[in-house]
Formats: sequence, C-alpha cells, structure tokens
Amino acid sequence: MVPNRLLGMDDSSFQALAAQCPGLQHLCIGFEGSDESIYHPDDYYCSVISDAALIEIAHNCHQLKSLELLRCNQITGQAIGQVARMCSGLVKFKLHNCPKVSERAIVQVFERCHELEVVDIVPARWHAAQDLLLWQTDGWGRWQLGFHALFTMAANCPNLRELTISEEHLEEAVVDSLGISTVLEGCRQLTKVAFTQLDIAESVFERMARQTTQLQVFQMHDSGLTDLALAAVVKGCHQLAYLSMQGPPLRPARPGSDPQPPLSAAGTITDAGLKTIAAHCSMLKGLSITRNACITDKGVACLAAAPAIMLHQLQEFALDAVQCTWEGVQLLLKRCPGLQKLNLYGLHPCR
Repeated sequence: MVPNRLLGMDDSSFQALAAQCPGLQHLCIGFEGSDESIYHPDDYYCSVISDAALIEIAHNCHQLKSLELLRCNQITGQAIGQVARMCSGLVKFKLHNCPKVSERAIVQVFERCHELEVVDIVPARWHAAQDLLLWQTDGWGRWQLGFHALFTMAANCPNLRELTISEEHLEEAVVDSLGISTVLEGCRQLTKVAFTQLDIAESVFERMARQTTQLQVFQMHDSGLTDLALAAVVKGCHQLAYLSMQGPPLRPARPGSDPQPPLSAAGTITDAGLKTIAAHCSMLKGLSITRNACITDKGVACLAAAPAIMLHQLQEFALDAVQCTWEGVQLLLKRCPGLQKLNLYGLHPCR
C-alpha cells in the first residue's frame, strides 16, 4: 500500500486499516523520489503519515512480515521501535530517506527481528537542523547507518539473504570496509549484495568471495570495484547470475558535447574484468556495465569468446557510457540466442 497525494490517506486511514486487517503481512508507506527530490526535498516526501499510524499498525498487526517506509518525513524512531517490539517476525525491512529515524531505531529492528532476510536501506541526508538534533538527542551520531547498526545486523540476522545499501545522496561515505566486513562475517547466507557509493577496499571483496560463496546477485555502483576485486568475487562465487557494475560519476558535459569520462579511473572495470567474467561466470543470466570508460570492443570480444553454455543462457545485457561500438557489440549478440532484454546507450560510432 503506497499512499500518495491522489488517495488522500492519512493517519486515520491506517488506524482503520489496523483495526480491520489484523492479519496484515505486507505494508509499504510512502513513494520513491526522483533526482528532483535532491534539490526540492519538501515536495517529494510523504508528510501525511506520522508515528500514530505506524504505532497502530504495530499494536494490531502482529503478523507483519514486510515493512517499507519510503521518504516518510513524519515517522520517527519511536514508531520504528514499536514495530520492532510488536512485529518481531519481520522478514523484510526497507527504509529509504526517512530523515527523522535515528540509528538507534534501526539497531532496535536488528536486535529484535532475527528472521530478517531482506534489508534495503538508503540513509537519509538530514535537511533540517531539527532532524540532526533529534538524532543527537536520541543519544546517537549524525548518521543513520553507522558501525553500531551494521554490527547489530551481523550479530542478530544470520538468515539475511539480500542486502542493499545506497549512500548516493550523502555528502560523504559513512558505511566503510570495516562495517561491510563485519556484516559478511555474521551473515553467511547472502545471495544478493547491492551497494551504491560505498567506500569499500579490495580486501572486502576478497572476504566476500570466501564467505558468501552462494552469491547470485552482485551489484556494485561506484563502490570501489576494480578488476582484482571483481576477479576475486567471480572466482569464489560460482552461482553468480546477475552482475551490475557502475563506475564513478561522469564529468559534466560541455553544451552540445557527449558525456565526458569519469573524473577518476579508480573504481572502474577494464577489458581484463570482462575477460575474467567470460572465464568464470558459467551461470550468468544478466550483465550490466555502466560508466566504465575503460571498457572497449576488446572486452566485449572476450565476452563473445566465452563458452556457449554461458552465452546461450544470457537473458539481459546493458552497456552505457563505455568505449564500445555497435560493431563490437554485434559480435556478442550473434552468440546470445536467448537474449530477452537489451539496453545500449552512448556507444561510439562504428569505425
């Protein structure tokens, strides 16, 4: 359930829902923002739902399995804590850009909800001084997802299978290599990791290859992925089915010109990375490569030379902001008869 401006739902609507549907298992409040939400945040928040609604749900709907809170700027840690206490059977917890929720509330979820299998968090960038004051008054720091929260997740959520963390709207990276290493140590059942703009060292990817060998979905967007880190993961995780790799942001384009290469080559994949994928990812079904300016037709040719068993089961392929041509991509497509979805952007003209 996603209340929006058209539905006109408010706290009273959810209080009625809680009373009438005690068996409620899945609840989503709010809506996803867009790029505009960064510059005009007040226009892209769900402001009509407050703690009163969520607390009523917590007290009446004890079978709740999935909770998603998306850009809810009137829900605080008090309500999250009530959900953690009353609905400890949560399997999925998704929290995107909720500025009044402190790290303490997230810790409470991880302390009490030991059956969590899916965690998806986009930490909020506080937009008002009162939001930061609320977090600090709660006895915690200025960030929602710090080491304490990650440590608690690792210690209490052994069944976690999917972990998504994005810090793309934060001024600086908060989740670091130590935090991710701690999660990998405690959550050995992970089948999906999706990180965006995290500060991760190569050694963490090596640990990931050793401790999450059943990994199936690997999504790294501007999170320090290099050829060596990628090689460690694909050699250690033989069940990989979906790979998504995005490099650092591109430099601003001049008027009338094409997008420019990334500001730095650090954290990008080269043709050598694609050669490693071709050699080790025999179960690959989807591959997306974005903003990796060191990828050329040579790398795509390495993919085209992969064993037929891999290419025949490839269903999704995407290239964006790379140094490839349509001529080079065609060599790969000829060997992928099972391809169902193809996205190509910013290819260079054929030579």
